[in-house]
Amino acid sequence: MGHLDARKVDASLRVQLNLEALRCRVAFESFTNLLAGEFIAKETRGDLYWFVLQQHCVSWVAHLYESLKLCVELDQDLAPGGLKKWIIKQFSIDPKNNHLIAEKVNQMVGEAAQRAFENDEPSRDIEVDWSDSFVASLVKIRNKHFAHPDAERVDLSAMSKFGRNHYYIAFSCYRQCVLPWASLDSMPRDLKVSVDKFKEIILEIPKGRFRST
Repeated sequence: MGHLDARKVDASLRVQLNLEALRCRVAFESFTNLLAGEFIAKETRGDLYWFVLQQHCVSWVAHLYESLKLCVELDQDLAPGGLKKWIIKQFSIDPKNNHLIAEKVNQMVGEAAQRAFENDEPSRDIEVDWSDSFVASLVKIRNKHFAHPDAERVDLSAMSKFGRNHYYIAFSCYRQCVLPWASLDSMPRDLKVSVDKFKEIILEIPKGRFRST
């Protein structure tokens, strides 16, 4: 790959990482801002409130995984989405062996996540141990409850396990790998134009049309 092409690839990957990090940040801030309302509420919220809260958390976890994967691609100087091809070549894996390829991808994501977790230690005010099952938890939530329709989607016990066992690790990874990329100032011009157009159209809809009942 020539130097100019390499710069184009790097710029494209940085745009993708910026967008994914912004999605992750939106999901996390939606989750935490909504949760803040529960702490100041005078009475317990209903089931819909907690379901919405849970869905924001699912979205945060899914976008965190994708952000970590893009960070791995950036570290390896790869094109966006090029990690699988790189792994196939690097480890001489049969392209049809999807299970082993996915295993290698998650291994590399896990290594990146562990480095982020360790780098974040000075910022933590509680003692937290690394968990080797962290990435598997992210992948399960992403695959079963976010990316693909699945019969297991109605069973959200994985979210309870995530909250109990992996939340603090995820927050460390979010702080180290997502927030540095989640700047609105870095948003591509085309996306800003798209957002402004969406805002214009939505504000033309009468307010009453947004009521669900």
